[in-house]
Amino acid sequence: MPILESNATRRRMATSILLVCANFLPMPLTADEPIGPIQSDDPRTAGTIAMAKRLLARAATDAVAGSIFSNTKLLAGIEAELLSAPKQRTGPLELQRARQVLNIGRTEEAVALLEVQRERLAKSTHPTAPATLEEIESLLAIAWLRLGEQENCLARHGPESCIAPFSEAAHHQVPRGAQKAFELLSEILDKRPQDTGSR
Repeated sequence: MPILESNATRRRMATSILLVCANFLPMPLTADEPIGPIQSDDPRTAGTIAMAKRLLARAATDAVAGSIFSNTKLLAGIEAELLSAPKQRTGPLELQRARQVLNIGRTEEAVALLEVQRERLAKSTHPTAPATLEEIESLLAIAWLRLGEQENCLARHGPESCIAPFSEAAHHQVPRGAQKAFELLSEILDKRPQDTGSR
């Protein structure tokens, strides 16, 4: 029997591919959170220290309106706007809020916010609901992949974590992130097989 004929083998391969691809997802960069003081006995190379200094200087001068990387400040602005926003603005603002929560690394909270939005839009008859639902599902898949990375590759990092072919030691000990991402991406592809971003 050829190696790919087994459903279990196909699932293992798909999960392995998802995990490799998740390594290339952008991780949160929050320029408004300090990198930390640079010590004279810093073990980092001169180039790394110089880049850290540049990032600190840049973070100190970035204005919210001019920087897409000031996620904490952007989130605060969105949350303030939500307090007085008319009902028709709350949906788009909640989606922006979920995106910023994901960008600052509060992944489980982002998953919960996106699930609420997904459930609400699945029942909506608004003409823009299908397109917004597609966006939410894509963000949710990214959030689940990122959660898998955080719970496994970051929290349980080891010498075999990212080396292909994967050994037993590299397998996720907390598989929920990768499993949920796989299920959601499969669901997306069942509905929209032409969606190359979900492949």
